[in-house]
Formats: sequence, structure tokens, C-alpha cells
Amino acid sequence: SFFAETKGFLVSKTLKRKYSEGNAFSHLSHTELAQLGNAKKSTELHLKLVNKIYEIDEQIDQLTKFSGETQAKFQTAAKSIREQVSKMESLRDDSLDNGVVLFCSQAFATSHETSSSTSTNVVPTICNQLEDSGLIVQRSSNPNSLSE
Repeated sequence: SFFAETKGFLVSKTLKRKYSEGNAFSHLSHTELAQLGNAKKSTELHLKLVNKIYEIDEQIDQLTKFSGETQAKFQTAAKSIREQVSKMESLRDDSLDNGVVLFCSQAFATSHETSSSTSTNVVPTICNQLEDSGLIVQRSSNPNSLSE
């Protein structure tokens, strides 16, 4: 834009000098003068549009930079959340927390609290199978007694 403005200034000075020396445009017809005027308007519009393109390009660069920074922040936050989810999914097993089964059933109630039922006869068998597989089974008929 500086070059175009400078060039326009030089052309303008040259034309003014010629005009002051004696009307340099007197030999041009009315149609030719109109065409020169149209060309000047077209050139000025072209210059404005080119400058607008540079302004828009600069805005795009700024938005792209902002978008990249925002995306980086989201990626960092997402990574942190994934790490937290991974920690929650992979429970600790140092104290055998994952090796203990808490089994609550009416089958473990004392004999005067229970009514005989065929489904309660299966419960001890299931507990024995769990223990045979290496798990520790804590039995109770009251869910509240199993909480730490």
C-alpha cells in the first residue's frame, strides 16, 4: 500500500507539473478524460480492496493463533480428565481391596430369622466357589454390618 500511495503521489505531481506548464490534457477528448477518470476510480477501489485483504489476512492470523491456544488449553484439560478417569478405573490393590467379596444374603441370618428356601441353600456353595478361586468372602445378612 505504501508503494501504491507513493507511486500515486509521484504520478499526481507529474500531472500537476504538466498541467501547470500548459494544459496537458487539452488534447484529450471528453471520452478519453472520462475513461481516465474511470481508470483512476477503479485503481483507487482496487487499492482499497487490496488493503482490506491485508487487514482480513491479519485478522485471520490473530484468530488462528487464538484458536490454537484455545485448542491447546482444551487438550491439556482433556488429558487431565483422562488421567483422573484412569485413576478411578484402576483401583488400588495394595491392601487386597480388590480381593475381598462382600456377600449379603438372608441365607446367613440365624436359623430363627430365616425361612427355609431353596435359593438360600445355593448361597454357601457360591461363597465356597469364590473362596476356592482365591477371593476372601465376608458373609452377612445385614448390609449395614459390611460397611467399613
